[in-house]
Amino acid sequence: MSINEIIKKYLPVENQKLLYANKQYNYCSAYSYQNCSNCKEIKPVKCCKKLVYQSAKQISEQRWHVYFLCGDSHLVIRWVLIDDSSISVGKIKN
Repeated sequence: MSINEIIKKYLPVENQKLLYANKQYNYCSAYSYQNCSNCKEIKPVKCCKKLVYQSAKQISEQRWHVYFLCGDSHLVIRWVLIDDSSISVGKIKN
């Protein structure tokens, strides 16, 4: 389920225009660290798995946090601001 579908289904949206949700909002971008078998160093590996919706929490009158889990059990939080005319979405660094 994409971020736009979640906003329409779970958040109080009336006539606001939904944003163009690209890959950075619908997929995990967390880093995990793994041992490289060739050079024996610990290197960061970026997770790019699809996010699965968990819950949404209202932080203030206009701000919401939407919680997701990816296939590797990374907790990912996206913030959503709903104004009278627009919707903004951003990432919280985990």
